[in-house]
Amino acid sequence: MEKGTLFYNVRLSRMDIRFDFDKYYGGLRCGECFEVYIDEKWTPTRVEKYEGWYLVGISRDTCLTDLLVRI
Repeated sequence: MEKGTLFYNVRLSRMDIRFDFDKYYGGLRCGECFEVYIDEKWTPTRVEKYEGWYLVGISRDTCLTDLLVRI
């Protein structure tokens, strides 16, 4: 599994994962599964979009930008 951070990729109009300075996942699609590090533990989730991007099972108040993820 690779670790990276979530960000909104304006060029793709999608959430994406940055693994390194110049290495990216390439844009997440609805339903893609991964784990997010919140409250000092890895939690399985998937990305969805409805009036904005969100992670299933994660509070909608959570800012997705810069969250640590592994996929």
